This record gives sequence, C-alpha cells and structure tokens, in this order.
Amino acid sequence: AGALPIVWLLAQSGLPLGRWGVLALILIFTLGYTMLGGLRAVVWSDAIQLGVYGFGALFCVMFLAPTLSGAGWQAAAQAGLLRFFHPTGPGNWLSDPFTVGAALVGGAILSVASHGTDQLMVQRVLAARSLGAARLALMGSAVVVALLFGLLSLLGVQLWIARAGQSLVAQGLASPDALFPHFMIESLPAGITGLLIAGVLSATMGSLSSTLNAMAGASLTDFGPAPRSLIERCMRALGYRPGPLSAPRFMTLFWGGVLLLGAALFTMGSQSAVILGLTVAGWSYGPTLGAFFSALFLPGLGRRAVMIGFIVSLGLMAVVLVVGQYGGPAIAFSWLVPLGILLHLGVAVLVRLLFPAPAPARLASSSPNRPEPRRD
Repeated sequence: AGALPIVWLLAQSGLPLGRWGVLALILIFTLGYTMLGGLRAVVWSDAIQLGVYGFGALFCVMFLAPTLSGAGWQAAAQAGLLRFFHPTGPGNWLSDPFTVGAALVGGAILSVASHGTDQLMVQRVLAARSLGAARLALMGSAVVVALLFGLLSLLGVQLWIARAGQSLVAQGLASPDALFPHFMIESLPAGITGLLIAGVLSATMGSLSSTLNAMAGASLTDFGPAPRSLIERCMRALGYRPGPLSAPRFMTLFWGGVLLLGAALFTMGSQSAVILGLTVAGWSYGPTLGAFFSALFLPGLGRRAVMIGFIVSLGLMAVVLVVGQYGGPAIAFSWLVPLGILLHLGVAVLVRLLFPAPAPARLASSSPNRPEPRRD
C-alpha cells in the first residue's frame, strides 16, 4: 500500500516505474539503515516515522471535517459505519472479524501472540533499559495503537462521506488500499501531499525495517549456531573474512529479497493489505503461541512433540487458508490464532501419546568398573 502513491506520482510525471521498481527502491533504502544501524536505528526511525504518520492522519481528519455535512454523517450512521462492531449472526460469526466475539476474544488472543511471542515486538522489549521500561512500552503501545486505529477509522468514514458512499469500482479504484493515496493526490495541496506520502512511506519502511531486523535475529538465534556457521563458511570459501556483523547483515539482505518477492506477489490481489497482513500473521501466530503454551503449561510433552506439532499445525493452517480462498468456509483472521493453538496442542498431545519419549536409563547401584563403597 505504501508504494501506491509513489507509483501514481511517477506515472503522472511520465516515469512509469511500476510497483516492482518502487518496492525495490523502498527496500534498498530500508535495508541501508537497518544493516548499518541495527535495532537502535530501527527503533529511532520507527519513533520518528510514527510521529510523521500520526501528524499526517490527524491533518487529514481536520482537513475533511469542515467539508462534511450532517446529512453525510446520518448516511454513514444508517450504513452502519459508526458502529463499533458488526451485528453477529449465524452466517458471519466465524467469517467476520468485526463481530463482538471475534474482535474481543479473538483479538485479545491475537494481541497476546503478537506482543508475547512475535520477535517483532519481543526484540523491542528485550532492548528496553529495564523491566519497568519494557512493561511501560507494552502498555503504552496498546494505548497508542488504539488511538491511531481510531483516528484512521474516523478518516475512513470521512472519506466515505466525502465520496458520497460510492463504491471502489465507481471511483475507478482496484482495491481499498488505493482510496487514501488517491485522495492524497487528487484532493490535497501539493505540499501536504508530499508530507502525507512521507507519512505513508514512514509506516511502510517502519514495518519493513522491524520485520527485517526481527527475521534476521530470529534466524540466527532460534536455530542454534548452524545458520551463522554456514554463512561464515560460505564467506571464507568466497575469499571474504567474516566479521561479527557479517552474518546478521547477510541474513538481513536475504530476508529483504524474500520480502520483496512476497510483497510483489501480494500486490496483485484486490484484498485490503491490513486484512491480508493480519491473516498471514494469524497463520503463524496460532502454532507459535501453541508452542509457547506447551512449554509453559505442558512441559511433559517434550521437545519432539512440540516441534512436530508446530510444523504440522503450520501446514494445517495453510490448508485452512487455501480452502477459504477457493470457495471453502472462510475464517476471520482473529479466529485463526485460537484455531492454530488448538491444532498445535492436539497434534503435540497425539504425538506424545503415540510415540512416548523413552524413559531415562537408571544408573545401576553398583558397576564392575566402580569399586564398592567401604564399610566400616
């Protein structure tokens, strides 16, 4: 979504670079400060970019407010846009992420997974100066995210009113992500448009840099010394002398290429990037949180059962997503995490029952190689 306004501006200027080119440029700049500055650069850039993004959203809300009539707000209320939750019914309780149950119960479990097990958040907590600072950061992030989501939701309602409730097709837009960039370019002064584009890019680069740093860190710490030693051996074979930061920088570069390919593929769809991102997160959050719960509450399962449960539940969750994509029962992203937890625990317990771990061998009371104790 962050590439859309840049693509349009370049096209209007006679420079049709395309999404691939814009994504590559964003990735190159983000890789630069992530590889050179590490987590400190990521955290500071995120803080600055959050300020720019928040100011841009607040300006748009204030810019649109005087232009909207009371009749428009009444129409938005009649269309259900001012409700906090969607009505719950037999046909949408499982597929709609905005019902009361999905938002409160599923959303709470999703937040536990994202804030407790995702390296994207964990790396920031571990980098805090103290335990109190880490707790304050976690609680503060909940408040800031709630305010920012509320502000952006209000902006979305205002855009709906400003466009008289027209559909995306009637406006010539291919996806919901194109609505805000189109408004920025078509309706705002040039200087403000530039600032807001900077805000959109800030959010994009902030998420990208955090993801790169988290994936590189997890790859080098969660899988033992094998990835680092493999990278260093390859560098020596090519005639390079590896340094202490060589493996992290190479891993950051590797994941940058993977993310570029994934982003280019996902931009071909018409689904909202927010919903798509949360759906992809829900695919992995459930098994990850299930593994955490296994270690915390069921330590007797053993490492083998937990790892097999994690891998199998990831595959089962992928099947669930593919089936929902091609006409099967769709499951809201907020329910994917509880489903992944249940699948992981079920598979892990089944593996433990079918293949019990061998009991540790007992030491004999006496051995021919060990002298008998003296008896006085």
